Amino acid sequence: MALPTTLSPLFLFTATVVLVLVSLSSPIIHGIYLLDIHAVLDPSNPPPSVATTLHFGVWGWCATAAANPDAAHCSNRTVGYTVPEEVVALTGQPAAVVNVISEGLTFILVLHPLAAVFSLFALLPGVMALYTWSPHAWGIASLVLSFLAAFTASISAAIDVALVAIAKSRFEQLDLGLNIAIDYGPAVWMTVAAAGMLWIEVMCASVVVCDCFGFGIEHEVGRTPGVHVNQVEKANGNGTGNGVV
Repeated sequence: MALPTTLSPLFLFTATVVLVLVSLSSPIIHGIYLLDIHAVLDPSNPPPSVATTLHFGVWGWCATAAANPDAAHCSNRTVGYTVPEEVVALTGQPAAVVNVISEGLTFILVLHPLAAVFSLFALLPGVMALYTWSPHAWGIASLVLSFLAAFTASISAAIDVALVAIAKSRFEQLDLGLNIAIDYGPAVWMTVAAAGMLWIEVMCASVVVCDCFGFGIEHEVGRTPGVHVNQVEKANGNGTGNGVV
């Protein structure tokens, strides 16, 4: 089996799994988040029991304490959110810290699950293109959906980077003199990786669908490119049909 035909569903499946995990980020999966705001603690002192870390995901946030990182106080799952000032007060930091998070950007984080849905829907016709006798239509459908998934995932990755960059910029403008760090979460790089895999998959699928360089789907199932099934059967003495795609 040709390399592009093999790699296409492999990249698509891997990207789908990654995007689904990102879509289930904090507060659903605590270990996967987009943005991390945490107090820089003195290792010589015992960890405080108050919340010292805020993690932001697609659907909300979670606050954890260094003394008990497994016990998290999380928000309800919603589209578009802000952190209540009373939650920030639990960290012992000024309520102005919540201003570093843009509610508008958190609202459009819903593009992450949308990219996952496009990628998942592209996977089915991509697999069908390998194991059916009408692969060209399935291949085109998979290519279109893969392009939509790659485009949406790229926008999502750009939003993730912008979310952290804007948060850092706003925090610096506050000039509160606080010992707080703002970092990228693993979900940002997961989204970037998924977008990269999807664009590679789009290129592989394009090569296969256009029958470029001898890597077309029809080559893979033993047919002459551009020749309809019944024409091949007639040439082999197994049918009477004719026609050219």
